Formats: sequence, C-alpha cells, structure tokens
Amino acid sequence: MASGHMWAHQAWGLPEAPDFVVFSKKALLGGYYYKEAFQPPQGYRIFNTWMGDMTKLLLFRAVLEAAEREGLQARAVSTGAALMRTLEAARERHPRAVRNLRGAGTIIAFDCETPEMRDELAAALRNNGVLVGTNGSQSIRFRPALIFGDEHVDEFEGVFAATLRQLAL
Repeated sequence: MASGHMWAHQAWGLPEAPDFVVFSKKALLGGYYYKEAFQPPQGYRIFNTWMGDMTKLLLFRAVLEAAEREGLQARAVSTGAALMRTLEAARERHPRAVRNLRGAGTIIAFDCETPEMRDELAAALRNNGVLVGTNGSQSIRFRPALIFGDEHVDEFEGVFAATLRQLAL
C-alpha cells in the first residue's frame, strides 16, 4: 500500500505479474503467493510458520478495512509526491548528497555520492529525529508508516534542510 497500490509490483509497470510475491510488516503477517505454474505437486509441500495462525488473517482484514476507510493508499500517493518534491528541491541545492532519486508512493530512496557521506547523513538525520533506512553502499530509503501525511513531510523538510546545512553537504 505504501507504493500507492495494493502490491508494490503494480507500480512498476511490469508486462506481467511476478512469479512470486512475498509480503510482511504493514500487513501484520507474513506470506507469499505465486503463479499456478509454481504450485508444488503435493499439498503442503511448502509448509512453515508463515502459513499458520489463522488469527493473523483477522488482523490483516482489520488492516485492509482501516486502509480503505482512512484512504491510506491515496494518502501514500499524495504524500509520496510531496516528499519527492522536497527531495527534488534538496537535490538541486545538494547534488552530491541527493542523487538518483527514485520511488513509488512513500517507498522512496536516493543515493549519496559516497558510502561515507550516506553513513554520515543517515546518522545525522537519526540524531536530528528522522529515522531512515540504508541499503546497498550509498542509498538512503524511506518507508514511513501509512499514516505519514503532508504535515510530516513539512516537518521532515525543515529537519532535512537543517541537517544538510549542518553537515555542509
């Protein structure tokens, strides 16, 4: 949903659905589904803890109902666009710190010029109250909660700009 779609791969414009899709975290349960061609010949050939605990389905249903009731998919699209605009403006002023900007909905990432710069920026953001993830050697990623809204983007914009100035990037 954070991509603005039920399944993130729907935002990627693939010619067909992936062979396998896995999910977790915001669904409050983990699972996977796959194309018919990958169905094992016997039932329960693939069986593990991800397939158990039917009460998790009740939690997942509540998540889906809340997401629909509160318009969280649409919020991810509009909030993601606002966050991208903030990062695009930062990229203009700080091209070494914000490069290769990409994303769908609120699933957004960018690269820094060097791994050291990425680590320094991520640590400074954390120390200034913004939690971001790091991936690969140079990427910073955003995966905010589904309730992340424009007011949070406004707050982030001020902290991000101050952090970039603080680090003289």
